[in-house]
Amino acid sequence: MAILITSMGNALDVVYEVLAFTNFASHTLYNNHQNRSAIEKTYNTYFDSDPVSDVWLYTTDFIWKDGISACSLLDTLQAWNNRLSNPYNIKCYILPFDDIATEFQAEYAREVAFRLVGLAHSTGKKVYISFAAGRKTIASDLQSAGSFFGCDAYIHVLSSNPKDFKYIEKTEVSAEEINHIIPLFYGREKANILSSKINIHDYPLTGTNDGIKVYLNNNVFTNQNTLVETCHDLQEKAHNVYVHQRSPELLYNFPILQQLGDGILQKLKEIRIESEEQIRGLPKIDLHCHLGGSLDVTDCVDIAYNLWSAHQYDPAFIIDPYTKIETIKQLPFTKRIGLLASFKGNEAALEQSWYEAFLDEAAFCGLYETYKTFDVYEQLGDLQGSVLLQTKEIIGLAVQRLLAKAIQDNCIALEIRCSPQNYTKEGLTYREVLQIILETIDTYRTDMAVGVILIASRHRKMSEMYETIEQFTDVVEGSNTVLKDLVNKYVIGFDVAGDEKARSPAELRSVFIALLQQCFPITIHAGEIQDAQKIWEAVYELNADRIGHGLTLIDNPDLLLKFLNRNIGIELCPSSNYQIVGFKDYSLLHATNAYKEYPLQGYLQNGLKVTINTDNRGISRTNLCREFVKASHMTNGGLSLLDALQLSKNSIDISFFPYKVKQELLDSAQTKIGEWLKSLHLV
Repeated sequence: MAILITSMGNALDVVYEVLAFTNFASHTLYNNHQNRSAIEKTYNTYFDSDPVSDVWLYTTDFIWKDGISACSLLDTLQAWNNRLSNPYNIKCYILPFDDIATEFQAEYAREVAFRLVGLAHSTGKKVYISFAAGRKTIASDLQSAGSFFGCDAYIHVLSSNPKDFKYIEKTEVSAEEINHIIPLFYGREKANILSSKINIHDYPLTGTNDGIKVYLNNNVFTNQNTLVETCHDLQEKAHNVYVHQRSPELLYNFPILQQLGDGILQKLKEIRIESEEQIRGLPKIDLHCHLGGSLDVTDCVDIAYNLWSAHQYDPAFIIDPYTKIETIKQLPFTKRIGLLASFKGNEAALEQSWYEAFLDEAAFCGLYETYKTFDVYEQLGDLQGSVLLQTKEIIGLAVQRLLAKAIQDNCIALEIRCSPQNYTKEGLTYREVLQIILETIDTYRTDMAVGVILIASRHRKMSEMYETIEQFTDVVEGSNTVLKDLVNKYVIGFDVAGDEKARSPAELRSVFIALLQQCFPITIHAGEIQDAQKIWEAVYELNADRIGHGLTLIDNPDLLLKFLNRNIGIELCPSSNYQIVGFKDYSLLHATNAYKEYPLQGYLQNGLKVTINTDNRGISRTNLCREFVKASHMTNGGLSLLDALQLSKNSIDISFFPYKVKQELLDSAQTKIGEWLKSLHLV
């Protein structure tokens, strides 16, 4: 069975002419027509198996001078229908105006046409649309709706005689009366695949019912967007996808961007990253973030003070806060806590004393080049890391602080690197440290995806590195089911960190064989201060899936091509790269002009999966939003918002999270991107 949708116009004959065509076997209108056989053949081909059972009309609430009105015609139609042996299910939607004479009225009628056709398709019946009555705008509206939702038959009726014979009131129609009428099957149209995206029940036709009449309310536009606008937006986005899907700038970026118009994309290319707030709404992932370097001076003092207050350490342990702070590592643990606690309310003094000249961003640059050692940078972390993280309470608080900071950065995911063996100097075991880290993540991560990457430090003895892997293996194979479940849930990879000069990746292969056999994802600190040969070794000797820093990869085009072909990720950390190695910063060009160009732009231009990360938030005095700004300042011409989106997409692609989680992150990111673009007034 089928639904016929038509406007009524100011006469009922046209409705009968259409129904006598679609339901030829039930009516005699064309019995005496000179082309009866041709009309019947068309009926047999297109309508015989699915004749019309429901008639949906819509009309203006007109009243003519001779007393003919929409209501009187509908009463006549209903009376005729009641006389039929198999009456139709008739419903007529009456627009709340007497004519289509204004732009609003035309838009209203168009919206009703779309809602009628969409609703008819939702019934599962075939849908026929008649162009034979009403204003030309109505015919156009119905055809547009049919082209989107689909139409099983467009029907038109031609007439060479304007005389009204009132067929609907006659039982027999002569050849002279009917020969000038020519009913036409005008084709059919498949539904646009985008129509499946529409929930038609979100667009109701509400009104007052009176028999077959439905008097529509003055405003059917109860949704934020009308159905016409929604259909148009879907088609425009689909067109944009078709146009942009081969664009090199969008091919590997978020799919949602392909739906945007050229004007919005142009703005994304033109707008440079200059502030943290500008980039805050961008969904991000921090893939290279050390727990041991995550606390800033204020965090260290606050945690120490809270712990000191809770345990009431002997005030004698609080030493003169202005004693040379470099001695902190030699102090007993309780005195370290006391020293930090004594700066409560005066954190700025501690920061000034600790960083001294390095509070000046221009001076906090190229430390390795200046001092030929990592020690100067690493000593800045002596307030935290293994010096501080030696109790369950402190470790738990440090993890909480890091999670909160990531959430403030609008991170949708976070990969935390840690060395549990470094936090066992005050009596905790490896298992206890790992468990408190994972339990804190499990409790405080909210809806942010979090993974843990365990570190083996290359500057330690080989025996200690073997021990690190063995300790983890013991946890996996041990009897602590709670810890094993947490490990399976959150531990997603392994890392090799520490001074590259201490031991090459090739020397570590025997240590990592067990992990490689278990197919754990591997990321390796390489190419930070050493040449690209060390990156080569990380890839070919340790099967690295990602490289931490990888600053010298740009010097080896063949290896760079290997990264591109194998989709190996690069974890850049702009602030620490600037502070340790030294690169040009175009916002501080007077002080950094002697340094070389940061490789980020080259990596992006080559299509590498490069990402932006924090490394050591506390030591570098940074956050992930600030890292995007720093990266922009370290790039000639700056980074665009489109670059930022690509960097964010890369982070999802090369993260160590399971495939299903990555899909969820992609969906979440695309929702947040829409919100971000709105906050920037770009959409």
